[in-house]
Amino acid sequence: MKPAWVDHDSQPIFSIHVHPDGSRFATAGQDHLIKLWAMRPPRLLATLDGHHGAVNCVRWSADGLLLASGSDDHLVMLWRQAAAGEAGASAPFGSRAPPSAERWRCVLTLTGHAGDVVDLAWAPAGHRLASVSLDNTVRVWEAAGAAAGGGAQLGGAQQQVAVLQGHHGMAKGVGWDPVGRYIASQGDDRAVLVWESREWSLAGARCW
Repeated sequence: MKPAWVDHDSQPIFSIHVHPDGSRFATAGQDHLIKLWAMRPPRLLATLDGHHGAVNCVRWSADGLLLASGSDDHLVMLWRQAAAGEAGASAPFGSRAPPSAERWRCVLTLTGHAGDVVDLAWAPAGHRLASVSLDNTVRVWEAAGAAAGGGAQLGGAQQQVAVLQGHHGMAKGVGWDPVGRYIASQGDDRAVLVWESREWSLAGARCW
């Protein structure tokens, strides 16, 4: 099955992630956009415009309230559905996307990476997020409170929990274990590194 209704203005789609309740999914692409799609009936729900580079990764939080995105613009952005009276993101001028059925807004912009952000992973419980970048680092962010409200803001040191440095090449992938005790990362250095999340120390490494 190849649903013809999923489209990023005929540009490449780099990431897809299904919502925890299975009712919708998010896509991200080279067009700098994130799009939210309903499963049934199949339709576009919203187009999120905020990144200034290709969007490489989108990931829903475990509770489905937040959507994280990582981009070539070195930023991680957190999105949630706009409450009544709040302004939401809209499709950029010139886009062929129809008007959004839902209003979403960026509630937090996380800065600190010095290269393209290529993968993201939410902790299995809570609102901590790990990101990896072509700057060789793994960064862990605190996103608690982002689902509750607040305006879009830059989040640097105040949201950054840890910077994990150990790769000798571009970091490309990241994931948490099911209970959130460890983070694993992999990179162009042909290494998988396992980090312990209590002290943020290196627990093990495997190279090929």
